[in-house]
Amino acid sequence: MRAGRVPGVSAAAFAQALLLAFSTGGGTALADTFQVPGDFDTIQQAIDGVADGDTIHVAPGIYAENLTVRGKHVFLESDFVTTGERADIDATVIDGGNGSFVLEVHADTGSAATLRGFTLRNADDGITPRNPITFRDGRITGTQDGIDFEDGSVGVILDSVFDGNGDDGLDLDDRSAVRIAGCVIADNGQDGIEIRLQDFAGDPIEVIIEDNWIVDNGEDGIQLIDYGGLTPRTFIFERNVFVDNVAAAIGMMCAENTDENFEGCPIPEPVLIANNTFVRNSHAVSGGVNVTAVNNLFLDQAVLGVKNVTGGSFVAYSLFWGNGADAQDSNVDDATTTREDPRLLETFELAENSPAIDAGAASFVHGAFAFELDPSEYSGSAPDLGAVEFVPEPAARLARLTALACAALCARRRARPRGPREAVPPGARPAASSR
Repeated sequence: MRAGRVPGVSAAAFAQALLLAFSTGGGTALADTFQVPGDFDTIQQAIDGVADGDTIHVAPGIYAENLTVRGKHVFLESDFVTTGERADIDATVIDGGNGSFVLEVHADTGSAATLRGFTLRNADDGITPRNPITFRDGRITGTQDGIDFEDGSVGVILDSVFDGNGDDGLDLDDRSAVRIAGCVIADNGQDGIEIRLQDFAGDPIEVIIEDNWIVDNGEDGIQLIDYGGLTPRTFIFERNVFVDNVAAAIGMMCAENTDENFEGCPIPEPVLIANNTFVRNSHAVSGGVNVTAVNNLFLDQAVLGVKNVTGGSFVAYSLFWGNGADAQDSNVDDATTTREDPRLLETFELAENSPAIDAGAASFVHGAFAFELDPSEYSGSAPDLGAVEFVPEPAARLARLTALACAALCARRRARPRGPREAVPPGARPAASSR
């Protein structure tokens, strides 16, 4: 999808700029690679001893360390970089020993870190970035917040797992520009992704959350927390699968409140919600007066599909089926809405006779957003509804689904089949962290 504000920087350009600036391919041609153990006994000794842009290759093992990167950009990699085996991620562990963080990227100018192929665990924060961070092909578990983005941080988070964290999988505070793609964000105690909308001075930023599986979190899948007034942020939520989150898949809260009560806060920031699949959450989308929701599939929400998506918002090219109610106080375009069984398979793909096939819009302009799908991005006469585009060849479907997402979701469904969740009354959840 080519999406962006009108006028403004596109999501694709934002993502490309971040990936070029903080790639995972190591430093410059003149950079060196150092071994831990070997050249250095500990990872922190290596971080302190190498030059800006150097790579640190870490052998399999459990490293009990609290790491700080300060005044340089370092590249940390495990054997996964050469083997491509996810077992090497599980075998290369940095354990924070119940400290404040496993890794901190300091606020000093020039600080940045790129990690690929690690498991981080056992700390308040897995990563505390105050400067750019790339985290790819990894796992963060057993922390409070997997990644706790602080003011001024920039993040590219790819193909990783955030599970079993006590508070949030990822937490974005203040001026944090982040792209999260290809991740499984599951079984976290509160929100999968929590985003606080504190005001800030400076250039507008985008937060892009795409191609993720956001599953079974203890409160919201994604939660936006309003601090009063319009801030220079734009949100793009595209091709995510939201399943079995206890409260809202995408919930919007007022007055700095992080305890979901389904108020459906009228958050004014532009939010694009495109080609997502929502299954068995309490609510799918709650709140927003500047939401453009298009090509989404809403199946079996316990209470509501969309609530208080009002004001200048518009919900179009949607499929609603089996929800407690489809919509309340929301601007839903009945002319482009389908209400039939979408015939989802266990992998959340569409069966070949699904009414969601070819039922979406290839281009759409509304409010702050304009987007256009290239014909190469869909397989029929028009895009499908939902996150996973149907293609007729089974081999092509399997190749298109990432091994990470398919394995995680299929295993979860086999192990714990369940029906729609019960409604969650306001105040029923334990108080969330104030972090």
